[in-house]
Amino acid sequence: MIYAASPVTSTDRALAPAKAERWPTKGDRMIFLNEHGYPEQRKRAAKAFEVGKEYEVDACDVGDWSHSVRFVGVEGWHNGVMFKRVSVSSPVHTREGE
Repeated sequence: MIYAASPVTSTDRALAPAKAERWPTKGDRMIFLNEHGYPEQRKRAAKAFEVGKEYEVDACDVGDWSHSVRFVGVEGWHNGVMFKRVSVSSPVHTREGE
């Protein structure tokens, strides 16, 4: 079987971020999208969050392949890909070595 990479288009370049964003940190504000992540993660998060509502980040745990976010007033850790950051509380902080 032969695999071929899809060509990169000008639209792809326009949509790509100019530089990587930092991981969420305490005080950042994020909205719940109820998109991405695994179905069970979305199902659990949908019980705790309202789509489009803004939540304050309490902490972020960055792993090798994913990151989990804990929010003020919400129990547990949740897959960060299900949220979109809407405000930043502090200067750029990246994982050590990045």
